[in-house]
Amino acid sequence: MNGFEESVARKVFCFLRVFVSVFILPFALASQTYEIKGRLEYRVFDISGKPTVQINSEFEALVSTCSWNIRTWREGDNRAHFNEVSWDPTGMYALRQIDGNTSPDLELKEGAIVEGKPSGTRRPGNSAVGTIKTERVPKEDGTQVMPLWLAFGSACYFDSVSNGMYHPVWTVDDPDLWQTNYTVKGQVVRQSSWPYLPLRANYFSDGKRYARKNDGSLLQIDEVAPYNMGYTNAIYLVRETTNLNGFSIPVEFGLNRYTPQKGGVARTELIVLTSYDGRVHSCRLVDELTPQKPTLQGKTIITDYRFSKGTNLQEAVTYSESNVWLSTGDSRLQALAQLRQQSANADARTSKGRYAFYICMLLLLVFPVFLTAKRLGRQKSTTTTNHNNV
Repeated sequence: MNGFEESVARKVFCFLRVFVSVFILPFALASQTYEIKGRLEYRVFDISGKPTVQINSEFEALVSTCSWNIRTWREGDNRAHFNEVSWDPTGMYALRQIDGNTSPDLELKEGAIVEGKPSGTRRPGNSAVGTIKTERVPKEDGTQVMPLWLAFGSACYFDSVSNGMYHPVWTVDDPDLWQTNYTVKGQVVRQSSWPYLPLRANYFSDGKRYARKNDGSLLQIDEVAPYNMGYTNAIYLVRETTNLNGFSIPVEFGLNRYTPQKGGVARTELIVLTSYDGRVHSCRLVDELTPQKPTLQGKTIITDYRFSKGTNLQEAVTYSESNVWLSTGDSRLQALAQLRQQSANADARTSKGRYAFYICMLLLLVFPVFLTAKRLGRQKSTTTTNHNNV
């Protein structure tokens, strides 16, 4: 091979390498599924910085493009109790599985799921509770899933955000804020190649606390100075990554939530309120697997928000299922949703009727008082006039 042929060969090789890297490799990687296993430590701190609560959990995550499944359980548990959450284009599915022998039974009372008395053997009742929602960001709800989603399953969510406003990754002051699509300002630095996971995410307070009013609008309460000018609310940071078949996966990461320091004179004077620290001890490609919905293992009470306008429990459909998660096209579920909507409309009409009744009763009470006061005023005026004439 002469010099000209060698030059052509090198150029062809370089072209093929660039072509594969730019046009083929990203799509090939995007179809990959990877499995992660590790440990997560959650801590809550008092105002002096001393940890008052510590919860250690183990986790497994299966991630493929925009679909993911994350399972957590307390460290040292027998895994009979676990929380499992998945997301796919049909929604977010969450399952809380309970030990079948010694754990309290879960009961449905007045639309809420509560724990009943422990029983030595399980009665023929529910062995799990589940929820179905259409939102994409899991809440900080004690399952320890949220920081793991941020570390491994958040890429498609961040792809969907173009205005720099993100859903909070902590427990908000007023849970009803979730019904308003509440977001906060943030800055996210992500990987430049697949799987495009965040390397750092800063979330900011605008210096106000919010609560949802009955009419759906937001009540705003200013923070004390200087925090009313805004401050850093939370920071997620990847501390270490590993190379898995040519792409990067976080193996050590943390998420800190901050709150203003009492008596602080600068916006940067903050204290850590809560912290998550995660460490991966195993990760691998698993092409033969794809993230699935949690498997129902017995009678499960499910609260389904797919037919509601938000996360309002009064608009949710509650039912039990033992085998599969029902789709919105299921005729039984549609009938139940329609019945629930009719009940909600009836409740609304009843509330309006009750409000009108109270107004009428108030008028009936006030009107006689008004007439009496008016009559006394006239009598006083007449008496004064007669006295002046005398």
